[in-house]
Amino acid sequence: MPGGPGRGLCYRNDTMARRKRLRVKPTRRPTAASKALFTARSAARLRLDQTAKALGVHPRTVTRWEIGETKPSADEWSRLVALFTAYAPQAAEALAAAAGVPSALPPPRAVDLRAIDAAIIRAADRLDVAPRRVRAALRDIVTATESANGTLSDLAAQVNEDQMTEA
Repeated sequence: MPGGPGRGLCYRNDTMARRKRLRVKPTRRPTAASKALFTARSAARLRLDQTAKALGVHPRTVTRWEIGETKPSADEWSRLVALFTAYAPQAAEALAAAAGVPSALPPPRAVDLRAIDAAIIRAADRLDVAPRRVRAALRDIVTATESANGTLSDLAAQVNEDQMTEA
């Protein structure tokens, strides 16, 4: 008999059979941060391999982060937020909030409403009209600019161009 008397077919096969363990699948616990990561990657329109290459990790690692099997380190969260900021700023902001890391976006600048109101009053004085009429005209101009997919810079360029043609 192969393997000797009383040992069955092969001692090696018997040993391997005893050592074989059932593989336990890791627990998947999606968190708000892991869901935000998936949302940010989708919004940025980046594939798993592109995201993984940018971070220097394996694509399976990114998948594990997204499904909640494992969690990125704080440094990796920051790198993820910085990556997505270039492609989808709002999604990156949500990811930063969910992951508890600082946002890569600069904080919004405070608007000086008094300076804006003073400019409206000066314009009303120059035109000899009530400030409410200037505000109404500005609302119409802003609405028209936004509906034309323009920006404040586009509006300023148009105003400067009109001044050049009038002179």
